Amino acid sequence: MSQEWLIIQFKPNTHFQAKKNFNQQGFETFLPLHNITSRIESRFISTTKPLFPGYMFVTFDRTNTE
Repeated sequence: MSQEWLIIQFKPNTHFQAKKNFNQQGFETFLPLHNITSRIESRFISTTKPLFPGYMFVTFDRTNTE
């Protein structure tokens, strides 16, 4: 088993689309996310953002390339 992890850079705010595309092509992806809570006026808003904006980890098996 010869798996390698690569770091992939993608366009800003397209992390979910990039993850979906790689997964559809059969790649295993790792996109660490973290929750951010911010206050706007009297409301608190919670959002989920990538831990490393613009980057994702992708692995594939070199021995199984077609």
